[in-house]
Amino acid sequence: MIAALYRALFGSLRRRLLVGVSCVLVLAMSGFVADAMVRQRSLLLQRQADNALAMARSVAASSSSWLLARDLSGLQEIVSAQRQHPDLAFAMVLDLQGQVLAHSETARLGQFVQDLPAQAGVHWLRRDAALVDVAVPAMLDTRQVGWVRIGVDQRSAQAALRALSLSGLVYVLAAGALGLLLAWWVARR
Repeated sequence: MIAALYRALFGSLRRRLLVGVSCVLVLAMSGFVADAMVRQRSLLLQRQADNALAMARSVAASSSSWLLARDLSGLQEIVSAQRQHPDLAFAMVLDLQGQVLAHSETARLGQFVQDLPAQAGVHWLRRDAALVDVAVPAMLDTRQVGWVRIGVDQRSAQAALRALSLSGLVYVLAAGALGLLLAWWVARR
């Protein structure tokens, strides 16, 4: 069986040319598509991280005076406005002890967050293919008055990557078919 397959694919010079050119084109196109996928995945993750950081900084700047005054309804309005973001997983404003003062899910109000950073500054709590989670201090002048955490879901980015993978597979198959056709045409001459 293996010998028959070998003869069918590599028996004559024409067949060797057909298989060789097709394999080279498929391998080259596969490498190109794989490289494009790696770059696109990295670019999408960076874009989502930038998006989450910008949103967290904006909410922190908007809510610092509300935090100092402990105006919970004002904080909730700011957080509720963030729900319009299509990839938002959660948005929350916390006091310095980690108590949730405003949240995109109102059932979480009053709960405590255990994983707050010890020092002020931007902290990436999670940054992977599933979720980008960033904590930013809410500052009033030079005094920290609380924290803002934003989580951005990666589902839309993953869907875009799946679509890119599918189109890449189509390109690889088209390159193989075109290579086979070209090699057949050259071999006939």
